Parts: sequence; C-alpha cells; structure tokens
Amino acid sequence: MLALATLLVAAVAAFGTLLVALDRAQVQFDRLLEEKALSRAIRIRDDLQIAVDLGIPLAEIRGMYDYAEGIPNQDPDIRFVAVTDVELNRLHYGGIGRRRLDPLLVDPRLKAEADALLSGRVDFGDAVLVGQFAVTMVPIRGADGTPHGFVHVAVQARQLRERFGHEISRLVPLAALALLVVIELTGFAYGAGYRDPLARLKALLETAAAHDERTVLSGRHAGGDLGAAMFQFNAVLHRLLRRTNRLLQYAAEVRGAVFEPKAVAEIDSLVRATREEAAELSAEQLRRQADARRSDVRLPAVAAIAVGVLAVVWPFVKHDVERGIEAGAAAIVGLFIGAILRMPRVALAVTALALLTAAALTELPRGASWPLVALAAGSLGGLAVYYARRNGLALSFGWIALRITTGLALAVLALISGDRLGEPPVIAGIAVAAAALTLVVRAPVRRLLLGDGGGRLEGHG
Repeated sequence: MLALATLLVAAVAAFGTLLVALDRAQVQFDRLLEEKALSRAIRIRDDLQIAVDLGIPLAEIRGMYDYAEGIPNQDPDIRFVAVTDVELNRLHYGGIGRRRLDPLLVDPRLKAEADALLSGRVDFGDAVLVGQFAVTMVPIRGADGTPHGFVHVAVQARQLRERFGHEISRLVPLAALALLVVIELTGFAYGAGYRDPLARLKALLETAAAHDERTVLSGRHAGGDLGAAMFQFNAVLHRLLRRTNRLLQYAAEVRGAVFEPKAVAEIDSLVRATREEAAELSAEQLRRQADARRSDVRLPAVAAIAVGVLAVVWPFVKHDVERGIEAGAAAIVGLFIGAILRMPRVALAVTALALLTAAALTELPRGASWPLVALAAGSLGGLAVYYARRNGLALSFGWIALRITTGLALAVLALISGDRLGEPPVIAGIAVAAAALTLVVRAPVRRLLLGDGGGRLEGHG
C-alpha cells in the first residue's frame, strides 16, 4: 500500500506540474497569436485602405470573398477574417460561415471595443474574447479620418488547453494501462522479494518450534537479508544436528567407561531425553524444500488472462469474426495443453512461440498472428494452473478474483487504447514471453515445474 500511495502521489504531482507549465505556456502562446492576428489585421486594413482612398465603398470591393477565405486557408492559426461597417454589419468574411459569424458580431463586448476605437481613445485594442475566439479589431478610416468599418481577425483562444484535453482523453486509457502494469509489476516484486519469503521463513520457524518431526530446510533463498536469514536458519539446524550427534557419541563413550549403576541410569535418561527432544533433527527428517509461492504464478496468470481476452476480442473489434473464433479455439487448446495434458515443458514452447509470433509479424498478416498469440496465452494460463495444482499451492478466492479482475482490466484498457499501442500482437507476444520467463528462469521454480520430486529435494544444504 505504501508503494501504491507513493506512486499515486508522484503521478498527481507530475500531473499538477504539467498543468502549471501548460497554463504558463498557454498565456505566452495566446499572446503570440494575438500579436499575429493584429499584424494580419493591419495588413488587411492597409490593403483595403487603397480602395477606400479611391472612393470605393467597402461593400463593393470585388474579389473580397476569395481574399478573405484564402487567409485562413493559408494560415491555420487564423480562424476567420471579417470586414464590417461601423455598425458591425457583415460585409465580407472567410473562414467560418454566416451562421457562426453573425452571432459573434452582435456580442456586446465587440460593440464596446468598436465604440472605444471609433472614439479615438485607442488605435488598436486588445483582443476580445468571444466564445472560443480571440477577436482583434482594427478600424478602417478614410483620408479625412472618417471611419468606414472594421477588420476583424480571430484566432483560437486557449487552444493549447483544448488540444491537451483532447490528447489527454485519448491517452488516459493508455496511461491507466501503463500505471496498472507498473502496479502489478511492483506487487509481484514485493511479493517475490519480501512478502512470500518472509511468510516462508515464519512457517519454517513455526515448524521447527513445533517439535512434530516436520522440520525442513529452506531450499529456496531470496536475495538480501531474508535470503541470509534463511541460510542462517539452515545453518542453525545443521549445527544443532552436529552437536546433538556429538553429545550422543560422548554419552555412549562415557556410559561404556562407567560401571556405577546410578551414573549409568542418569546417562541413559539424558540420552533418551536428548533423542526425544531432537527427533526432528535426525538426518532422515531434515529435508531441503523449495516451496511454491503465489508470486510464482501471479504474472503468468494475469498475462494469460489479459492477452487471451485481447487476442479473442480484438479481431471482433476489427470485424474479423473468423479470426476471433480461431483465436478463441487456440486459447482453449493452449489451456488444455498446459493444464489437462500435464506437459510442463510447454513453458519453453510458450516462450519460443510468443517471441516467434512477435518477430514473424513482418511476414504474417496482422490478423493471422492473433491465433498464435491466443495459443501462447492459453498455454501460459494452463501452465500456471498446472504449477499451482502440482505443488499444492494454496490460492485464496480473493487472490484469484483480484488476478482475474486485473487481467480483464488490462485487456479492456488495451482495447480502448486501440491502435495507439502500435502493433498489439507484438506487445501481446512479448507480454506472454516475459511472463513465461518469470517461471522458467528461476531455478527453484523450474525444478518445481519440471522436476519429478514434487518439490521436496533431499539433502542437507
């Protein structure tokens, strides 16, 4: 929980920093766009000024539609251009239609800005925010200073925020997918490196203290202090065994050299007590046991569920029903191979198949790769079931339900993210291969998976 809370706090802090940076960038970007709009409005005013000086009314200037329409087409930052009379009645426009433009021109804020410009209090006003547009107005005057109308140039206001919001809406599923993967990997690392070894050491100590002839040695050691503690546990039991044997040998020697009946009786009593107390430390009882742990099958189970669901549903999303049915059949066959036929060496085949699937996509059609991925995912899921059943791994209902929920959530997020994942079959194949490798690359797990001893390895080390 602490790791999860830390991760969430870091994510919130990063997102908050991004929003602050975006807000500052938006202010600067809006200022640049408004300066660009003012520059463009002045250039348009200067072009129209020639016609006005020649006595041509603004409404009768020819070619204005193509002129006004061409400016937004050539410059995407300019959303529309409009030329109005002094009463803000539309004369020429380009970039948006009349139905959108006319309601903007009657906005009281534009009217107030027009009055300020006509009064001569300002030559060029600040951009006026009307709806989603920042409108810059420049007056058109005759040679005698008589106002003839206005040039309006609009840019998109707050477009960085809108673009960011649009991209965030598309990236949130992908970010949630990545976060869930990180959480699952963190949970796996915590379980494999701390929780499961600690529970195993606790069980070993409780067994040793029970004096019920079930004492076993640790045959699987984690790294760090826990691994060292397990080694020390084994070493303590071996030292106790050696000292017990030496004590019994010394007692036998003393008994052979003593003829006093009372002394002999005391020695026999001591030997009997020692044998009773240390019965579980006999060489026959000390066994090295490489235990199966829940973390061993956590990633394989989640990856098998997620990739299996993705491999079956994705072709249906792409309207390839036949390929989806083939993927479903392949997943069932893989599950049958991994769990029912009891072929644990399919782990190596799963890894090879998943990697081959990811590598062969340059030659296979994209749809044809999904049945192979589904077969690999089903085999991996069956392998996890086989491992748990073979080694008597106790999996609670809550633990199983949580793994299923996580796998389904990963599949749903991957489906929502869609093509933004790149080549989904490649990613799915790599996920199956990575999960399979978590089983076969660890020697104790590999022995429990592929060996014939049911997990108990005789020995004294």
